[in-house]
Amino acid sequence: MRAWYKYLLIDAKEDALKDIDENFEDHIKTMNYAQEKGFSSKEDFYQTYYENHHERYKTYQQMLTANISLEEEVLFLGSGRCVNEAVLKEQGYRVTCSDLNVLKPVQTLFPELSYVSYDVTKGVYPEKKVDVIVALSVFFLFDQNRLREVIQNMKGSLTPGGTIIFDMGGAEDNVWTRFFDWIVQGFEMFIKMIYVNLLRAQRMKLIKKQHGFRYKDKEIINLFAQEGFTLKDIDRSDYTTELERSLVLGRLSRSIMVVRKFLSRIGRVSPYVRIFVFQREHS
Repeated sequence: MRAWYKYLLIDAKEDALKDIDENFEDHIKTMNYAQEKGFSSKEDFYQTYYENHHERYKTYQQMLTANISLEEEVLFLGSGRCVNEAVLKEQGYRVTCSDLNVLKPVQTLFPELSYVSYDVTKGVYPEKKVDVIVALSVFFLFDQNRLREVIQNMKGSLTPGGTIIFDMGGAEDNVWTRFFDWIVQGFEMFIKMIYVNLLRAQRMKLIKKQHGFRYKDKEIINLFAQEGFTLKDIDRSDYTTELERSLVLGRLSRSIMVVRKFLSRIGRVSPYVRIFVFQREHS
């Protein structure tokens, strides 16, 4: 495990963002949720965040429907926009959305969804035992000690033999991601800052903000095994997104198909989507 940083350009007059988000309000500011569109109707929402947003949501959906039955009680952690939750609900699944707070536009658009305020770092789910817990792009926020506590709380929230399905929200910690995180992205953003300040006469400053933590697959597997979970499946896919974090490679990939195909080959060393399925012991 290592700390995962991103480089951001912000207005020179703005206060710097905190090194790491400490609460829901900090996370909303970082993710820019307040400026989002796509909530005028359900059709607008699905087109914006499911059909046209990022292919990983459809990958999530395939893994979820393959590992969850219609009879099971499913609790989502860190639901945010509730994209996959809304799709599952329309397909007849028994879904509960949870987060530190509920995004009001989502609640207004999908009143049929169940919403609860729940912080998995504070203890077990207080309502009832559930059959499945899903956490998509959540666990990267936790260091190893906190993640171990979260695993213990999830274990206490599951029925015996229950399932945890989660995605780590990024590629694992390896030589390639270290190179891109520390060298490529930092250098590109520094050049962009110079360009913006000198040629476009904007006053911007470059900040380094901790995004979360990167884990190796084996670290994740060991943490869950120590708490009595058995690995059932891992799906690794999306070999371009990590490389497309580069400003240059991202632009080339989106405009030249040959470049995208090349990136999809070399990107196999750092798949962006890593979906794990673990089963709790039956005792």
